[in-house]
Amino acid sequence: MEEKEKLLQQAEELRKGLYPLNDTVEYYEKALEIELKCLDIYSQVYGKYHKKILDSHESLWLFYHLLNDINKGFMHKKESIEISEKVFGEEHMHTANLYSEFGQCSCCQGNQEEGIEYLKKGFVITEKNLGKDHKKTKKRKSLIERMERGEEIEWCKE
Repeated sequence: MEEKEKLLQQAEELRKGLYPLNDTVEYYEKALEIELKCLDIYSQVYGKYHKKILDSHESLWLFYHLLNDINKGFMHKKESIEISEKVFGEEHMHTANLYSEFGQCSCCQGNQEEGIEYLKKGFVITEKNLGKDHKKTKKRKSLIERMERGEEIEWCKE
């Protein structure tokens, strides 16, 4: 037990160096290195399905995205989805948000079919949890409709 506590302490110390965010390539590369080490430590302590593992994969998705390594970023986003489904459940809003984010990114990368599928999964959960009149539900529905019509979405240009 003592060994796991030391590992967790090490990971927390590493993560302290990640914030505040700094908008430079060097920062993202260093943050990526730190987060990969933390993921390894958390995996040793918690196994695959834990919120800390989920947090690491979400951070890795962001850092890879910011470093323009889209394929590795997508790999971590898919891991995030799988872990969120296990940790929170398939009907949880966190999972819905991940579905929607992945769907948006997929559409922007030209994978409309897969993207719309994930957007719809996120929408169904959002509507179930928040109701059809909630602004987030309406926004997600509108986004799906626009993507199905083939409209170019502004955030895809970034």
